[in-house]
Amino acid sequence: MDGDRCAACESGCRFVGGDGPEPCDWLLIGEKPGREEANRGRPFVGDSGRETDSTYLGLAGLSRPDVRITNTVKCRLGGNNNAPTAKQVRSCGLRHIPGEVERARPQVIVLLGATACGLVPKVELERDHGYPVWIGSEDSEFFGGWEGWVAPMYHPAAGLHRTGMMTPMLEDWERVGRWWGGKWRAPADENIANVDYKVVETAGELWEDLKDEYYEYLPVDTERDGSRPWSLQYSTRPGRGRLIFADRKDLLEQFAASVAWGRSGYLLHNAPQDMDMLEAMGVGGMEVRDTMQEAHQLQLPQSLKTLGWRLLGVGMRSWKELVGPPSRQKMVTWLVEEWDRETESRECVTIKLKTREKVLRRPTQREKDLKRILSHAGKDGYDVWGKAGEAGIVGGPIRSIAHVGLEEAVRYACQDADVTGRMGEELRKERERRVGGVWGESGEGKGKWGEWNVREEDWDR
Repeated sequence: MDGDRCAACESGCRFVGGDGPEPCDWLLIGEKPGREEANRGRPFVGDSGRETDSTYLGLAGLSRPDVRITNTVKCRLGGNNNAPTAKQVRSCGLRHIPGEVERARPQVIVLLGATACGLVPKVELERDHGYPVWIGSEDSEFFGGWEGWVAPMYHPAAGLHRTGMMTPMLEDWERVGRWWGGKWRAPADENIANVDYKVVETAGELWEDLKDEYYEYLPVDTERDGSRPWSLQYSTRPGRGRLIFADRKDLLEQFAASVAWGRSGYLLHNAPQDMDMLEAMGVGGMEVRDTMQEAHQLQLPQSLKTLGWRLLGVGMRSWKELVGPPSRQKMVTWLVEEWDRETESRECVTIKLKTREKVLRRPTQREKDLKRILSHAGKDGYDVWGKAGEAGIVGGPIRSIAHVGLEEAVRYACQDADVTGRMGEELRKERERRVGGVWGESGEGKGKWGEWNVREEDWDR
């Protein structure tokens, strides 16, 4: 029963259960009751609820009587606006949500905000908002074995507090409505099985590659090993990527001499991060387009991984996921070697006993610190670099792509350049869609206006 309180519930706080039909096609799950909800005993009847009813549901072709709405946590704990703790979510959520889902038998569960999205670990709000995600029975312990579609959404309160969030939120609800009506589906990576990524070996191969003029601005990316360049990657067409190691000065010179062939410049994502590396490798000095800046101007996410997923359907590993495990292993190996050296160089201390002398080899503080760090190094989430730094142990391997296996490293690095190129094309199309196709006073484009309604005389030159 909804009134069956969990252990996290405080005495005196009002339990606010779900509201709406059971069963239902749509179940909306928010964070927790606000002040007005706690006073009235119903969820989503305050500002966020009114915004949901009057603005968002209609964009998806829904109305409040059509849906059931509830919260992850059922009480306004402490009478504050703080997000529920993980302990409170588990205590309250596991007690009530599985039963709610079982009774509602929804076709779609809408997760409103970060707390609700946390009920499904595979969902990332920034990456997935407004994109339905299929989950299996194993993907959430909170849904009691239910499987189906979840639609991650920003919480309605986000638009009330940050007006800049309104545009993506409106687009999300409208998109989900089109998806439900069979008029939209998420993009799929057309090149996933046919990518061609490899290391450039010869100047002849490089020259032939760069003669391809598919892109006006050549998509380029760099990787670094600490503060030093590690590689340069480029893509000459979708699904194709090439890598030049930073120590191949001959190939970099050939690249610098050939790259301008038929092109206007480089296409970079987060240009300031790459431009220093390009200069250090002697291949800078080109005009630059920055897809991160263009995404920002179009009010789109700025992370390449998020953009790749949302606009192209490309799943990409994060840098941390790539370099973390092998770098950690390198660091642990180094710490073991340091510990061995410390144990071998212990100072000998002679203690006189009644009948003999005893020689002791006392461990140094550094040895003790190394032993302590190594004893915890196998634990998930344990920061061996941070703990070593706190103990004054410096000089070990850093997190770097240099520790990653060659095949993995090449695929990761080349994919960044490839996706940057494909992303540049998508952003160009989106910009033209919004600005409109006005080509002058005559011709096929005459009279066409995009949603931004920008006239030619107002264009930046």
